[in-house]
Amino acid sequence: MLLGRAAYTWAYTEWSLLYIIKWATGEDLSHLVGGTGGRIVRRFESVVDDLEAPDNLRDGARESARRLLALNDRRNDLLHARPATTPDTEEQRLNRWAPGNDAATPGFIEHTDIERFITELEDVEDLIDPLHEWLYQRDQQSAETLRP
Repeated sequence: MLLGRAAYTWAYTEWSLLYIIKWATGEDLSHLVGGTGGRIVRRFESVVDDLEAPDNLRDGARESARRLLALNDRRNDLLHARPATTPDTEEQRLNRWAPGNDAATPGFIEHTDIERFITELEDVEDLIDPLHEWLYQRDQQSAETLRP
């Protein structure tokens, strides 16, 4: 259940980022949809750096981009781990083993690791929600002025 919640929370966050990118730039997002989480987060970071928005919204978004870049590596650890038996307790746990991947954190993943990931990701959502809402309102106002 925790792994499913982690995957869902990450997917939800990605879609929030995609909408922020769309509303901020007006660009077609087909090149990002279905892409890697890291690519989406890096595009979000570049959009935030160039965005004309109130300082408090940009500051929160910059902090969230910084955190998301770090969380993306952890996301990869969680979602690309394999089931394995721990040698000491002989319990089933996810095990991250990715030789040649310097960004991977090898080893067994505990329930508390997944819980912490979810909590940190939800904290990031709280940081980007104000920007998401501000851009949504701005987009809606623009659409209203274009209606005949």
